[in-house]
This record gives sequence, structure tokens and C-alpha cells, in this order.
Amino acid sequence: LGLLLSYNGGRAHINANFDPNDIAYELDTLLPLVLALRGGRAGLRRVLLNAAALAMVGAILLTGSRGGAIGLGVVLLAMTAFPLDIAKSGQLKQFAAGGMLVRWGLIALIGVAAWGHLPSESQQRLLTLLDLQHDYNADPNLNASRTVLWRRDALLALERPIGYGMGSASAVDGLNGGQYRTAHNSLVQAFVELGVLGLIFYLATYYFTWKELGRITARVRDAKLDTQSVQV
Repeated sequence: LGLLLSYNGGRAHINANFDPNDIAYELDTLLPLVLALRGGRAGLRRVLLNAAALAMVGAILLTGSRGGAIGLGVVLLAMTAFPLDIAKSGQLKQFAAGGMLVRWGLIALIGVAAWGHLPSESQQRLLTLLDLQHDYNADPNLNASRTVLWRRDALLALERPIGYGMGSASAVDGLNGGQYRTAHNSLVQAFVELGVLGLIFYLATYYFTWKELGRITARVRDAKLDTQSVQV
């Protein structure tokens, strides 16, 4: 909300301490949690959680983060395929191709409407995703390119599989011919800073978190069943 209310053009940010890309990545990570809490709820609570999710999507797009937009697409794809919500039968919704296509259609309609209200600066930046071959980040001969940075950092991580220490990724890259730039790639950064074992633990957190999201939704269902039992 702070980001949306303080937006006055350009790439949305709160202050100099919050990089727009990092804000987008954090919101991408939090969005499934909000949607999981929505599951099984009705009335005002569901409306507020839906509003929060839409506000988060809007904030991600206003940051102009291309990585954040890709992350948002991955989250929406996962949530449409495996919605963390309760079916009419009272069970957790399972994968259904028909339901997924319907959800894609709704998201497409909302996306078209939202796109028309985005500032032209945000639109132009996000449209560069359709022309990646001319993006400097894809240039294999440019030292500032992200793909060059990722390759260099991954090779450095292989040289020290125990990791270089938390918060060291930019310094490690700079001291080895880079420009002290952040990777903007959580997997590469975790690999460089935390090593092989740290990367495994990092990936494990995503697995267990998504697994537990279903249990959060199921608890809402169980609470409703318990309430109905008491009333009977």
C-alpha cells in the first residue's frame, strides 16, 4: 500500500533503500501466501484478501521489474493449475484442465484491463520482454550483461562450494572482473553466498512452503466442519 500510495511516476519504489526489483520479487513470494489464506473464506474476509492480491499484482507491474513480471507469471500459472481453495465438495481443489483454462481467461481479461491503466513508462519497460534478443542482459560479450554475470558467478561458486558468505555476492563478482552488481537471480546468489548445501536448503524452503500452503487452506475447511458439527 505504501508503494502504491507514494507512486508518482517512473519505477515504483518506497525510498532509496528498496530496489524496485527486490520489491517485485518479495511481492511475488508473498502473493501465494495471501491467496492461500483466502481459500475457503467467504464474505468480507475473502473480498479483502482478493483486494490485497490485486494490489500486490498492481504494485509488481508498477515496479517495472521484468524479472518480477516473469515471477508473477509463474505464480499465476501455478495458482491457476493448483488453486489453494476449497471446492463445493468441501475438499481442496485439485488440478482440472477445464477450470485452469477458465481461470486463464479471467486473468487475461483482467490483464487487458489493467494494462490499459499502466503508465506508459511501465508498459514500455515490460514490453522489452518481447524483444530479449536486443536486451543488453542477453549480450554474451558485454561485461554488464546479467547472463555473463550469472555464468561468472556460477563458476566462482563451483570453485568454492561451501559458499563465500551471506551478502558477499556483489563483492565476489566485483573482485573477479565484474562491476559489483547484484545478480537479481536468487538461485545464483544463494549458490554463491551459501554454497551447494545452502542452495539445497533454499530450494527445499520453496518445496515445503508450497506443500504447507495446502494445509493452511485445509485448516479453514476443517474449522468450518468443526463448527457445523458443534451446531448439529
